[in-house]
Amino acid sequence: MTRSRTLILALSVALSACSSAPTTPVTARTAWAAGGLVRQFVLGEAMRLELGEASRLLLAVSAAHAEAPAFQFRVQGRAPAGGESRFGESGARLVREPGALDRAPVRRAQAAKDTETFWINVGDSTEQGDRERTAKRRLTTAHAHFYVDADGAQGVTDEQLKRLGDAFETRIHQTVTGTFGADPKTDPSGESRVYVVLSPAVDNFGKDKGLMGYFWSRDLLSPATSGLRAHSNQKKVIFLTSRLFDQPAQTVFGTLAHEFTHLCIFNQKVLLPNRATPEETWLDEGWAMLAMDLCGYGLRAGNEAIARDIRSFEEAPASYSLTDWAGNPNGFSYGLSYLFGRYLYDRFGAEVVKDALAAPGTGVDAIQGALAKRQASFQDLYCDWTVANAVSGLNLTDERRFSYASDVNLRGTYGGVTLGGVQAVGVAGFPKGLPGALRPWSTAYYDLKAPAKRAWAFDFRSGSGLFGAAVALP
Repeated sequence: MTRSRTLILALSVALSACSSAPTTPVTARTAWAAGGLVRQFVLGEAMRLELGEASRLLLAVSAAHAEAPAFQFRVQGRAPAGGESRFGESGARLVREPGALDRAPVRRAQAAKDTETFWINVGDSTEQGDRERTAKRRLTTAHAHFYVDADGAQGVTDEQLKRLGDAFETRIHQTVTGTFGADPKTDPSGESRVYVVLSPAVDNFGKDKGLMGYFWSRDLLSPATSGLRAHSNQKKVIFLTSRLFDQPAQTVFGTLAHEFTHLCIFNQKVLLPNRATPEETWLDEGWAMLAMDLCGYGLRAGNEAIARDIRSFEEAPASYSLTDWAGNPNGFSYGLSYLFGRYLYDRFGAEVVKDALAAPGTGVDAIQGALAKRQASFQDLYCDWTVANAVSGLNLTDERRFSYASDVNLRGTYGGVTLGGVQAVGVAGFPKGLPGALRPWSTAYYDLKAPAKRAWAFDFRSGSGLFGAAVALP
């Protein structure tokens, strides 16, 4: 996706000493949490915010998704449709095409062929990027056929395929389907197994080394005479680069878990009866990243790629939006989406995932649908999560609302990557204001310091639509 234009605006926050007279007659609604450690707030148009006494305060200010008047904060819109160098799932557009969801009769199942021809995309997500490749079946397990490109992938050994197949059968299939729901019982060809195809075409024959694999929903949609669906493989198929085995083990097996999760989620949100709406990218990717973790190939297993992406978020948290995936630095935010999925799972358990996938909406609406059963709102959950991101690793509280699982530490070391926690903007003394720029569902962190314990009071002069939390730090 290409990025859309943005309106760059400012959030103004004025600090005042506790003895100063309020500049507005309205005091913001606040609530204490974690035994007085955390104070959460919701702001109106212009408000006085009083946050108690401390010598050091971590302030997290967040913006919701809904657009607000221009003078309040920056709003990043959705990216327009378009190609990009990396593979981009276009399921939301494909399912809107006429006939895409027509349920064609499933053909009588036939034995998988030893040699199959597949349409494989080189990573540009366009019809022009499709390549017709011949692959040979090298392994069949209880739930999958493994094929290897007949030309250019000779380095893939039987032992490597066996390890991949064993991982799929002993960990991935059961964990993913048990948490995120099943894949389709059969594909349009009548086959119940998943096709896993390894080919050098996946990463454009080595030109795009960052692309490890993909699932593309078009392969399960009704074919068309032209366009992307003209090259539908009509199979439950996952494509992996044949260079995958050059990567660490977490990446090898984690990529298969990740892409299989996308396949299962597409079934749950689109292919099941009375479903027709693909999940939004940020949440779809968050679930897939969580699946890697649950299967034993994610951050907790020392996956350095995930740790690096989390560290990028920590170094510039206000640059990242949870929901505006394509507008984030580098055009993605796997680390941030993982953290949200991990936090949600740690707080509410596996049932919240199933409830979100069963909800009629997508994205924020899907999560809100799951939270309704738990007497919670998305905005309150998001605010709690921003606190969890700020205090993880500081040993300030073990309250579940503000914590990850014990083996997720945002100041810990994973593989060779050390995380440093979210980097707040340091503020000392009594500045006239705190400039800020917020995108939908994003958070700016400020580290406020005073030479001695004092009462903190703020005048938010343009605060409508903002909310957040303050954490008293030692």
